[in-house]
Amino acid sequence: MIEKAEGLIQNKMRFNTQQLARMMDFSAVRAESDFNDIQRMAEAARVYHPIAVFALPAWTPVLQDLLADRPDI
Repeated sequence: MIEKAEGLIQNKMRFNTQQLARMMDFSAVRAESDFNDIQRMAEAARVYHPIAVFALPAWTPVLQDLLADRPDI
């Protein structure tokens, strides 16, 4: 019975990459995050389409500029 229940759960929880990414957010909120980190995160967001992307307030304008043409992120 347990194997059958586990199989049902596994079958219902299959996601493709884009569906899974839309359940995640990306963040670069460490004090040592620099422009390269923000840029790499924005590039990854363009590829994987997460639901949200976060940076420290000082980097928010940069992140907004990098993703200005992507309102879905």
